[in-house]
Amino acid sequence: MPPEEFEVIDTVVKMFTNPILKADVDLLAKIWERERDQKADRMRALNINEAELQSADKFVALLEAEGVEIEYKNGKNGPIPAIAKNDDFMRNLLEDENDRIRGLAEARIGAKSTGMQTRAETLGWMASRGPLCVYLRYAGAGTLRVSGGDGANWLNFKRASDLRRSILAPEGYLLAPIDSSQIECRVLHYLAGGPDEPVIQQFRQGKDVYIPVASRFYEEEIYKPEQGDPRYEEMVAKRGMGKQGRLMCGYGASGKQFKVTAKNGTYGPPVEISLEDANKFVAMYREDNPSICAKNTGYWAQAGRMLARLAGGDEMQWGPLTVKDHKLILPSGIAMLYDTLEYHHPDETEEVREFEMGGYWRVKTRHGWKKMWGSKLVQNICEGVSRVIVSQAMVRITRMGYRVLNWPYDELLVPIPKDGKEQWHVERCVAEMKREVPWLPGLPLDCDVHIGERYSK
Repeated sequence: MPPEEFEVIDTVVKMFTNPILKADVDLLAKIWERERDQKADRMRALNINEAELQSADKFVALLEAEGVEIEYKNGKNGPIPAIAKNDDFMRNLLEDENDRIRGLAEARIGAKSTGMQTRAETLGWMASRGPLCVYLRYAGAGTLRVSGGDGANWLNFKRASDLRRSILAPEGYLLAPIDSSQIECRVLHYLAGGPDEPVIQQFRQGKDVYIPVASRFYEEEIYKPEQGDPRYEEMVAKRGMGKQGRLMCGYGASGKQFKVTAKNGTYGPPVEISLEDANKFVAMYREDNPSICAKNTGYWAQAGRMLARLAGGDEMQWGPLTVKDHKLILPSGIAMLYDTLEYHHPDETEEVREFEMGGYWRVKTRHGWKKMWGSKLVQNICEGVSRVIVSQAMVRITRMGYRVLNWPYDELLVPIPKDGKEQWHVERCVAEMKREVPWLPGLPLDCDVHIGERYSK
């Protein structure tokens, strides 16, 4: 355990044991009542029947139609879907940002209240006892990120939501959520192509990296519109598709996944797109980003070959990572574990895709065996590297005397003293989030920040 990680652990523990955040109880009550009233309407909108909820196979099919990757657990006769009420996979579905996915999960387990109601109630009861305790699990994810600890799930307060706005600064402070901008995208292109990779150069020049992707797909000049622009909604939606392409395709998304995500509006307004056009978008991205996607030389291909080294082989350096003893050791010294990684040869009873009939890589998790491939390993790496960049910034910020009250992945929530020097305090923290990483020289970092009485952005 590298020494700086003890400071990370200390910060995470103090979020819970030394709480100072407050809550707007009246707003939380309104959220609860609103969700109660809208629950019946949501269920009708799902357009499903009782048989589809009761059948595991049919329920899994409903989730897969929404692009959800099903997680499995060990059953009496082999792997079964992890869709029981207490399964972590099911709990995560109850917190999903997509209303339909969340609604399907609630209907399946016969939830007495919606996930939003539960969270509003949890925060309300907590506020009745005193300050809000932020419960995060240190390194709860395989990529060493924190994971959610309790029913409030502090990692998943949707931006601009009333639930997020219900969190108030302590007396004498303002709240400054500082969000590292597009950090995984930056890390991916840097690791794949180095500091002179074209997209890295665009980031360095302060350009909008989503617009070129959208413009190429739509074969017209896309731009970021201002309010009042007659094409405002159209441009926002098309730029959102460029954002989705840039952030999603880098991890090997298929056309089917791309189509479902566009419909759900995860990266912008919902967009209906044909499977043919979705496949076209994915193919375009892969053609335009050879440092990531090239069949034999791209970063995905390198990662695919690295799986064999991870499963067993001599120590080697791979960019900023060290591959050793079934571990990917990050530059800070912490390691992502792959000690269960193996090449699996399926038998005739296992349903696999044609190209997997000869075998495939898999890793065992607490949810059972999960397949592993090059682009999936790349996603793990980018999440792990981004986590270290942000956690090292967090350590520097706390060493300057500030606290961090929440750590939702690439964002740090910092209380800023109301002492007449608020902007100075914010600029100090922002400078640490933007500071060049010595083990990734030339990687341009940026961040967004909002400051106010409420946890709002």
